[in-house]
Amino acid sequence: PTADAVFRALREKQVDALLLNAAVVRYYAAHEGNGKVRLVGPEINVAPVAIMVQLDSPLRKKIDVAVLALREDGTFQRVYQKWFGTQ
Repeated sequence: PTADAVFRALREKQVDALLLNAAVVRYYAAHEGNGKVRLVGPEINVAPVAIMVQLDSPLRKKIDVAVLALREDGTFQRVYQKWFGTQ
């Protein structure tokens, strides 16, 4: 019923593998599961993570500019690796 429950089932060897959202699995593998689990095979049905705002929101342009700046200076990649590890 919850991500915690399926990860517990994996740790306790009640299941051999999980098929979940990539961001959830990457986070777990980089933190609580670090050294205990590993990602195998290609990611399937990959969908990017998004920030959603109303089309007419004054925040839309600010968010776009900030995310672009984070990507250009390498901060985005460093933060991503901190929370989701590398594959």
